[in-house]
Amino acid sequence: MRKYDNTNGSDQLKITKQKIINTIYIIFGILAIPLAAASISRTSVTGWIWIYTYYIVIAIIPVVILLFLHRVPYQTKVYTALVILISNAIFGTISFGVLSHGRMFIILVIVLAGLLLNKQQGYYFLIFNTAVLIVLALLFIRHEILPEQSTKTEGNHTRKDGSEFPVEISISTIELDNGKHILGFARDI
Repeated sequence: MRKYDNTNGSDQLKITKQKIINTIYIIFGILAIPLAAASISRTSVTGWIWIYTYYIVIAIIPVVILLFLHRVPYQTKVYTALVILISNAIFGTISFGVLSHGRMFIILVIVLAGLLLNKQQGYYFLIFNTAVLIVLALLFIRHEILPEQSTKTEGNHTRKDGSEFPVEISISTIELDNGKHILGFARDI
């Protein structure tokens, strides 16, 4: 004999959506601290860059919401999560290019908006995110924005006799009259 639940389909859908958004915040909370720590640790190599402030703020917001998870209204949780993912998509795309994983955040936002919001709001997010991706792609094509393509690391080089010595390796992109080039330096440290 089947046991029937007294809640109707609409209530079940609300409960499922609430579980999905709460799970998203638990994932955000788990990822927030290591990502903020990674941003802070990069300062020894790159110095303080404005984007690190963004990453730290984006790490704090979900943790605060997670602390008050059952007190924060559903719509606030959904829109905050979507804004966090959209901003990550935009900054990721600006930093690493249109073919980076930033566009995956845009796709994730479209899917989540469709699942967690009503149909009309889902369509708005689809149109908005598609427009964002097109604008970013056009800006990259026109070279209006270029990804920050510079890195510094340490490694070892080998002499002809086989002995190793430590070096600092610096690689960056430069724009010359005949196009974009990669410039690299290895400095004996």
